[in-house]
Amino acid sequence: MKGKWWIVAVYLAIFGIGIGPLMVALTAGSIAEANGCELHAGFANSCVVNGWDIGESLYTMGVLGWMTLATLPLALVLAIIFTAILVAIWVFNRQHQVSPV
Repeated sequence: MKGKWWIVAVYLAIFGIGIGPLMVALTAGSIAEANGCELHAGFANSCVVNGWDIGESLYTMGVLGWMTLATLPLALVLAIIFTAILVAIWVFNRQHQVSPV
């Protein structure tokens, strides 16, 4: 599979698009839990870490998880389209191979 690394890179990018917002939301939950703060989607709570109130940032990160409802289907569609393009290229190349005489 030499030279085909870009195919894996494209699939990883598509996966990142789909799951990225969820990872951000889970990170916000982990930060809040580690610092004894409350995090929910209703409103921002104060969360002081090292003298900084990061409650608004955690709230924004947590609510970003809802974007996963849009990005997961988008990533699925992108993966299907990319796979279809790869299959079309493969079929085209197979049909246009020069056979040795």
